[in-house]
Amino acid sequence: MKRIKEYLVDRNLETTKKILKEEMKIINNEIEKLTQNKDNIKERLNTIKKIDNNLEFNKIQVVPIKERGLLKLDIDDINEVSCIIKKLQQEYRSLFYILGNNKIGVTYNTEKILESNEISYKDAFYIVKNDKPYDMQLNKNNYITYTYKGSYDKEPIYINNIMDFIKKNNYKIAGDIIKICRINIHETGNEDEFISEIQVPIDC
Repeated sequence: MKRIKEYLVDRNLETTKKILKEEMKIINNEIEKLTQNKDNIKERLNTIKKIDNNLEFNKIQVVPIKERGLLKLDIDDINEVSCIIKKLQQEYRSLFYILGNNKIGVTYNTEKILESNEISYKDAFYIVKNDKPYDMQLNKNNYITYTYKGSYDKEPIYINNIMDFIKKNNYKIAGDIIKICRINIHETGNEDEFISEIQVPIDC
């Protein structure tokens, strides 16, 4: 209001051009934001399209994975993955979207798995891009990976199979076991369409 009043009091071609340039700057800033949002949506759509084509299901594999930076959220006595992910997004809402995001995951309580085969989660995390700040790092390592479709009900069976594979091959677990939720309840209400990838860092 003050800016408009000043313009009306002292209106000339120079002030008009100045006002128009300021408006153009505002519009360009909004266009930039919309363009970023559009690119983000396109990236997430492409992510969903590529997941089925690029992943092998129900197969234990050993693959090298480069180091990754994570933003994490400590969790207490929460075992429902969808609730954990919602809390993570609320904590870092300005940094990422949930829908179509395949860089969200959870860290298992590895000690409990090794001691009693109990499946529970310790942290939720988001894998950041290379140039972004992070508060936790997954080191470059060889990982045992297992990708599956469907609900999380059979997760203990999958993890037990991985543990048997580790024992059989004399591998040593070199860090926390994690799960990346490639497709989850935020993309689909059909549990048969869920896609999860378990990753276990190992020393060969």
